[in-house]
Amino acid sequence: MAADKTRPKLIVRKFSEEAIEKYLNDLDDIQYAYPETQPVLIQIDSPGGPVTGLNMLLDRLYSMPNPIVTYTSSKACSAGAFLLAIAGSPGMRYASPNANIHIHEAIGGAVGDIKDVEDRVKNFKMLNKNLMKQFAKSVGKKNANEVRQMISDNTKGHDLWMSSKKAKELNIIDEVCSISIVPHKSWDIVKK
Repeated sequence: MAADKTRPKLIVRKFSEEAIEKYLNDLDDIQYAYPETQPVLIQIDSPGGPVTGLNMLLDRLYSMPNPIVTYTSSKACSAGAFLLAIAGSPGMRYASPNANIHIHEAIGGAVGDIKDVEDRVKNFKMLNKNLMKQFAKSVGKKNANEVRQMISDNTKGHDLWMSSKKAKELNIIDEVCSISIVPHKSWDIVKK
């Protein structure tokens, strides 16, 4: 991949440990192959996944000097929606007109004796609090309670399913548009 002929991209579908390890290696390669000014496209097509995987990917993206463009043309659900909103540099969060975006607080479970369950719930609450704090900041809210209110104002349940137009209204993305992607070569933003 020649730095002067292509634009770097990473396609995120899963948040498993194996997938995250591959993404981190790919981001290392991108960071060393491209100048700091070159935007990196994070294309999201994901039903979601573990918060821990999301956190690992976010931490790596935060450490990159490159501008980060986030985009979904199909689905950005759960961890994918948080990645879309949180990781994109200001003004660089996009969704296609037909994208499906879904947010909710972190979901998890615990098995074991009562002490194990209590410990896991305590840890899970901490992970959720951290995630909601990052999300609140990315969508212009003061705290997790304002995010919870935003969700409850826009749905009857605890899951908020939305179109890209609604995601823009809620400041989850910056613009509804398409990104033209040439497999294994390049990408470009197409505004219509």
